[in-house]
Amino acid sequence: MTTAAPAPDDVIAKVVALGPPGTPVTTPEVAEGFDCTKRTIYNRLDALVEDGVLQTKKVGANSRVWWRPVSKPSENLSNGETPCREQAELQRQAELDAFRVRLTDDIRSIADPVETKETFQTDSVVELTLRSTAADSPLCRLSRATNGKLQFDGVIPQDDDSATVFFTAEDAIFEELLTASDDVLSVADLECLGDSEAGTMFKALLSGAILATHVLDRDATIRSLRFDSGTATIVADLPRSADVREFVDDLVREVPDLELLSRHIRRREPGQTLQAAVLDRLTPRQQEVLQLAYRSGYFESPRVQTGEDLAEVLDIVPSTFTRHIREAQRNVLNVVFATGEQRGVTK
Repeated sequence: MTTAAPAPDDVIAKVVALGPPGTPVTTPEVAEGFDCTKRTIYNRLDALVEDGVLQTKKVGANSRVWWRPVSKPSENLSNGETPCREQAELQRQAELDAFRVRLTDDIRSIADPVETKETFQTDSVVELTLRSTAADSPLCRLSRATNGKLQFDGVIPQDDDSATVFFTAEDAIFEELLTASDDVLSVADLECLGDSEAGTMFKALLSGAILATHVLDRDATIRSLRFDSGTATIVADLPRSADVREFVDDLVREVPDLELLSRHIRRREPGQTLQAAVLDRLTPRQQEVLQLAYRSGYFESPRVQTGEDLAEVLDIVPSTFTRHIREAQRNVLNVVFATGEQRGVTK
């Protein structure tokens, strides 16, 4: 097993080993055998989609499959030769592989009728409230060290198992947080982004066990995550089909003192439905770039961070950042204004 984020060629080799072109594979299947998180593998697969090596599709409410494109028959012929038998065989294989992708999607829907019924007919979710007083995540330690209140705003996972996290501090002094971050392990590159009605916004690079990532990696949606003098309170949404006990037990393995305070079923809010529709139209990379730009004040006037600043954070050239931003904005507007066949995803 490797001890760091695998190289793209290693990830491609694993996808190849799992089946011929057109075979849908999941992130856990690809992650098996690598000594890194599923999120790291997810990011690697997403990058391969951006490079045109893989294709991807969302299936069900919170799942995604990946596969190698099926070559068109004409791409496998040379010197202008078109052997009918070879062409017919390649076409048959292409149709078979495409059918396999559709069949996998159908099987997932049939195998989970509760999710199909509840998510698409009643559009309801299970809301959980959980609390931990001894969580050892970086923001918990930072809140404990400053005896302050922090509110989680967003996270952008990185390839090396670290993450850029956005949070808001109530009545916090930047110097106090900066001093505390120097003393708290796993908190680096703390940067003040400006003030909001809720407090002062910050961005930091975190490593180690990140509480928000534990929740998001289990297909939950964070409604709120607050830290008060080291006590973390999480309000999260799960699909109706999710096994709540399994979800909580998984989190308890990461946060032993985690306590389930409440559980109830509610209708998904209209804003959440629109948010889900927008996110479904964005590629994972576009989501990452757009969230970073939004959280970093890129859309403010005057801008808090420039495109060049954010391109450096993402380790890409400014022109690539601009392309991602434009494509993401186009897809968001596509959801809002376009209808029917006009709606398409720009990869």
